[in-house]
Amino acid sequence: MKAVIIGAGQIAGGLDSPEDEAILTHAHAYKANPDTELIGVCDTDESSLKEFTKKWETKAFNSAKEMIDECAPDIISICSSTQTHSNMLNLALESKSAKVILCEKPFVSTKEEFDEINRLLEKNSKKLFINFIRRYDPSFIKLAEIIKSGELGSIQSFQGRFSKGLIHNGSHMLELIEWLIGSISKIRILDLHKSESDFLGQFYVHSENANGILTNQEATNYDHFELDIMLSGAKIAISDQGRSITILKPEESKIFAGYSYLQEHSKFSGTLERNMENSLNFALANDSHSLLQTHLNLSAKLLHIAKTLHKSSSIEFA
Repeated sequence: MKAVIIGAGQIAGGLDSPEDEAILTHAHAYKANPDTELIGVCDTDESSLKEFTKKWETKAFNSAKEMIDECAPDIISICSSTQTHSNMLNLALESKSAKVILCEKPFVSTKEEFDEINRLLEKNSKKLFINFIRRYDPSFIKLAEIIKSGELGSIQSFQGRFSKGLIHNGSHMLELIEWLIGSISKIRILDLHKSESDFLGQFYVHSENANGILTNQEATNYDHFELDIMLSGAKIAISDQGRSITILKPEESKIFAGYSYLQEHSKFSGTLERNMENSLNFALANDSHSLLQTHLNLSAKLLHIAKTLHKSSSIEFA
């Protein structure tokens, strides 16, 4: 299958190289997969474009429309800035050749753009995946199945901690909560301040099956992404950006009679180092309809959050 990439930035191909074991970018995923061939990339930044095409040995374009028309790709990755997503999605959805579209998040910039793309999707049969990387990760898929089985008991509460903004990096946290814990119905603001067009602070989150607290700290000199889920029979500890998933279960104390303490029971092998390989494999093997609707609903919530945060101490979703 022929693939092209719109945007020549970090997630497109800047975060890794062809010889790396980790597969963190769209370009590397296409190059590593025997069923796909990277045949083009476009960007308006000549320097980025030159560096990208040299590293990944593909053809350069300055125009997304020109690239799609000339290359007739089967797969289109949208890795350009969020402000361009609506126009790029229009081009991708109108393409006669494209069958699969991988779009980076955030999905679009405004409610008007969201409504327009949503209308186009109603009459379009292409597979569209928004790249919430943990949703396509084998370790997280396994974890979701364990939680759903009930073998760890019922979910009691959760606590998440992450760096960078609530809308950007935080969208991955909210997606994980909606998937593993339950649909978010309300967010109450405990502390809030704006930073570089995004939001930092502390938030009390109401979800379908449990409530919890998210702490989004001021910029530090390190990145972090952690989520603890407390269940009636265990604790799940997600750390190191999601590369480490540990299940802890209570064991009777050998020192204090009658007391039980959480001890490590099992640990999943990390698969997030090959996140774009996971995303591509999932997109090629699965239908997108039900998952897309879930991610569109979340994208609508994120737009609502961004619009509401300046004006209210809580956010409710219909």
